[in-house]
Amino acid sequence: MVRPVNEVTIEESAVRGNRRGTPRRIAPWLVAVTFMPGFHLWAQSAPMFETASVKAVERSPANVSVRGMKGGPGTNDPGRIGYRAVTLQQLLMVAYGIEDYQIRGPGWLGTEIYDVSATLPPDTSKEQFALMLQGLVTNRFRLASHLERKELSVFDLVVAKNGPKLKESPAIVISDQQAPVNSGRTLSPGKMMVAPIGDAIHLMGRQVSITTLAAYLSKLAGRPVFDKTQLAGNFEIDLSIDGGGSPPVMASGDAAPVASSPAGEGLSRAVMSQLGLELRSRKGPVETFVVDSVEKMPTQN
Repeated sequence: MVRPVNEVTIEESAVRGNRRGTPRRIAPWLVAVTFMPGFHLWAQSAPMFETASVKAVERSPANVSVRGMKGGPGTNDPGRIGYRAVTLQQLLMVAYGIEDYQIRGPGWLGTEIYDVSATLPPDTSKEQFALMLQGLVTNRFRLASHLERKELSVFDLVVAKNGPKLKESPAIVISDQQAPVNSGRTLSPGKMMVAPIGDAIHLMGRQVSITTLAAYLSKLAGRPVFDKTQLAGNFEIDLSIDGGGSPPVMASGDAAPVASSPAGEGLSRAVMSQLGLELRSRKGPVETFVVDSVEKMPTQN
């Protein structure tokens, strides 16, 4: 994960299809394996997909409308994956357990789309799957990369001057494990949902800790958010962020972050006015994934 030195890492589950995508430190075993000397020799015995296909597809409304990431360990279809109209940025996020704001490389990493399908050996673990996807991305896109710690902007989430405006969650009963939220969907206790509604983004959750809230806010803010509120307990969250309904703005240039905040100043205003909390900006060391070279067109299957 992206994390300031000597601070606790936020690790929470987030809704991005069926894949985890939360602000977290890049897993040490991934770093050791992928960036250690002699990796290519070691990789000859690394776990591999039984079959795999990566195809570039046109960024058309028809293709974008069916985008999604299905299958893999921990899902109801663990023996295969079917990713439709995904970006290389998304593949890197899944493979390395990182967030979009950690990735620094060409702007097209977040715009060009691909169809990826693969079959996995029986009983593949999540760790093995990550290695398989790393190998696939590295080989098909001729990817070369390194980790670099940079001094970047982060947010501290603190209680605002006039105090919090949070509704504490009632006790959960067995018959209420899947209660509906405002969007008409169901949501399990401790989970959150991010949904664009019109020109706004709605962030909803029940039985949610502030640490979980901070993890989701970091995804919307485009930078790490750390819980400094010292608020205990679980809360009902229904946050509406005006001007956040459009997709993230894609950056250009080889050394630029791939994405910037989809919500901008609207996020800070919403957190202050609706939750009684404040996002305070500061600088801190951030672990980034730097793309040194990569090819836009994948090699043949």
